[in-house]
Amino acid sequence: AGGALAGSATGAIVGLVPAVFTFGLSIPIGIAVGGGAGLCIGGAAGVSMGFCGGGAAGATGYACRGAPSAACKFARGFVRGAANALHGTVHIADTSSASPQ
Repeated sequence: AGGALAGSATGAIVGLVPAVFTFGLSIPIGIAVGGGAGLCIGGAAGVSMGFCGGGAAGATGYACRGAPSAACKFARGFVRGAANALHGTVHIADTSSASPQ
């Protein structure tokens, strides 16, 4: 959208130069041509940046792929250790034999 806006503005400015000879028709034509060109160039630039950014993120994620696994293993061990430490101290009442009232 930014490329189309910038291209339209540039096309309008460029279209002002020959406006005297074209009775003003060069202004909307310049806007249309400039907006289309800006849209295409802006889209291509955005896709290129997204492709490069995604590639960089993927390469970084692949290079550091062991870190999330290690963090999950650490957290799992920490929670299991805490659960085992609390296992002997927490007493849960047995409600399976209680009669409903």
